[in-house]
Amino acid sequence: MEQWREKQRPIEEVNLDNSLEVVVWMLARTAETIGRLNVPDHDAWSLIPRLSSNREIPDFLEDLYVASTSKGDEDPDHRQDVVMNLTRLVTSVYFRALEGARCAIDPEDPSEEAAEARILANTPITFCAGCAWAAWSPAEADKGCDCPRD
Repeated sequence: MEQWREKQRPIEEVNLDNSLEVVVWMLARTAETIGRLNVPDHDAWSLIPRLSSNREIPDFLEDLYVASTSKGDEDPDHRQDVVMNLTRLVTSVYFRALEGARCAIDPEDPSEEAAEARILANTPITFCAGCAWAAWSPAEADKGCDCPRD
């Protein structure tokens, strides 16, 4: 599944009815994020192909996406939110898998995206399989999900 190398395009251009296309977009977005935030010459980038060569990760993401959007949800904004939350989730899991991910994120990078990546790398995640709502802080998790799905 080499499609993760595809040039990242806006989420608005993704066919949200095609779960494989959605998963490819999520992996490409994760790869792009890692590439942008990675410390120069760090080995983290070489791990990106493992996101797609191991079928379990794309299959799991596809299952989550389908489950989160299969209850008659036709609202494209909600479906895009689901995709973005799942993308944040896979990025977070990737950073956590590095064991010491802070060394993989360029400490000189002052961007908001790098700050979020540092938080993702060091914070437990609360996740709702019903709508793909995710919380990256205890305070956020305490608010809970107001998802109407069962």
